[in-house]
Amino acid sequence: MSTIEIIVLSLIQGLTEFLPISSSGHLILAPKFFGWNDHTLEMDVAVHMGTLISVLLYFRKDLMRMLFETLKYIFSGFKREYFGEYARLAFVLIFATIPAVIAGFALKKVGIDLVRHVWIVATTSIVFGIIMYVADRRSQTQGINEMTF
Repeated sequence: MSTIEIIVLSLIQGLTEFLPISSSGHLILAPKFFGWNDHTLEMDVAVHMGTLISVLLYFRKDLMRMLFETLKYIFSGFKREYFGEYARLAFVLIFATIPAVIAGFALKKVGIDLVRHVWIVATTSIVFGIIMYVADRRSQTQGINEMTF
C-alpha cells in the first residue's frame, strides 16, 4: 500500500467518522473508486485507532465527568440523587454499545470478510441511511435527560 493511499484513506476516515455515514463503508468503497488494491482489515483498524484517540482527547473532560459521576452513583449504593446527567449519559452509551459488541462477535464467527463486499456495503449504507432519516424525522428527544433506552 502506497503512502498516498494511506493518506487518502486516513483523510476519508477523519472526514466521514463524524458524519452520519459509514466511515468503514467508505474505506471499503474508496479503493474500488480509485482502482486500488483492497487494503487489509489491519489498515481499517489503524485509521479507526487514530479516530478513537482524537475522540478520547477531545472529549476527555466529558469522559472524566462521566466516570466520576458514575463511580459516585455506584459507591453511593445506587442512590437516585447521585444519578446525574453525566452518569445517565454513561449508562446510555454503555447500553447503546451492547448491540455493536454482539454484532462484532457474531461477525467474527461468520467471518468479517463476508461484510466487506462492495454490494453489501452499498446496500447497508442505503438501508441504514433510510432508517436514520426516519428516526431523525420521528425523534422528539431534545437532550440527555429526555433520552430513553
